[in-house]
Amino acid sequence: MRAILAILVTFWTAVAAVAQDGTLPALHRVTGVAADDVLNVRAGPSAQTEIVGTLAPDATGVGVVRTEGGWGLVNAGERAGWASLRFLEAEPGGTLAEAGALRCFGTEPFWSLKIAPGAEAVLTSPENMDGAAYEVGELRRMPAALEKYLVDGSGPEGAVAAIIQRAACNDGMSDRAFGLDVSVVLSGGDRRVLSGCCTLGD
Repeated sequence: MRAILAILVTFWTAVAAVAQDGTLPALHRVTGVAADDVLNVRAGPSAQTEIVGTLAPDATGVGVVRTEGGWGLVNAGERAGWASLRFLEAEPGGTLAEAGALRCFGTEPFWSLKIAPGAEAVLTSPENMDGAAYEVGELRRMPAALEKYLVDGSGPEGAVAAIIQRAACNDGMSDRAFGLDVSVVLSGGDRRVLSGCCTLGD
């Protein structure tokens, strides 16, 4: 019981950390690293912890999920780790409020939703690998304390609405960490609600 409580406390602490920082998650680029070197990604927010991955010296679109003591939580390969913020620079337009593109996904069943706010969203699943296209509006903030955002629209398959909020999220298939949680509501012939995570960019 104590172990379960400890896990729950850790999870909700991470949720709160993500939700309270209105600038995260956000896209960054690697900077200040020599062309023949890499930026180390470590197991913890310290230079004394194990190296678990690397980022290329010219890497862009690096999602920083949260920060701690001058370090940022990022994904490297199939796991999350910590990189020094001294070598990460925020990219213009790289926050949720400014998102030009979003990629959302989940399991049970596997699905993926690529969203270009103000243009199109394409939902793929095992039943429809070609994807169902929806014409969607701009990403807009909902009146909620945790800064929920909504993008919705319609297409031949019916209506779709994606409700996105800042919260710690895991895809259930890897050790990667994400800072956006999503619920996708489909109201066409196949009425259902999909739950998963989102990343900024495509």
